[in-house]
Amino acid sequence: MARNVELKVAVPSLEQIRQRAREIADSGPFVLEQVDFFFSANSGRLKLRCEKQPGRETPAKAELIAYQRSDEAESRVSDYERCEITDPECLRRALSKSLGDGPIVRKSRELYLVKRARIHLDTVESLGTFVEIEVVMQEQDGEEQGHLELHQHLEALGLLNAEMIDVAYADLLFAKLESPS
Repeated sequence: MARNVELKVAVPSLEQIRQRAREIADSGPFVLEQVDFFFSANSGRLKLRCEKQPGRETPAKAELIAYQRSDEAESRVSDYERCEITDPECLRRALSKSLGDGPIVRKSRELYLVKRARIHLDTVESLGTFVEIEVVMQEQDGEEQGHLELHQHLEALGLLNAEMIDVAYADLLFAKLESPS
């Protein structure tokens, strides 16, 4: 199982952060259009991610992602499995039929790579703008190093005082849909 240390923050705008990300990035930005279909899971979360290149209709890539992490408004470890999918629509129907439909998260993502970290500048439909930082861990790595690297990137992006988010976008979307207006 793969593992990373990650953190998500809400931001009012991506403009200043985009400039800082460009300054520290080794590569990027890579612009991605993603649709995540969430399903009920006995443990953790399960989503089918369909990724498109901007301006194209068919998915360029699809993967099933199962992950477990705590819901805390701080950096946390996430254990995950990613499986490439060749027929995402067929799999979506099968999972929907057997597990039931969950929230659908649509987002535009700018991906910047900094050493072993992934910095995501996300614009999430119906939710707003966010920054997610993931430090990809190797099996032999201690969690402390991952938390330290993540904190360094958070500082470089000027986000030490940003509002930290403790749940997945799907949970935020579900809460928004469930709350009376």
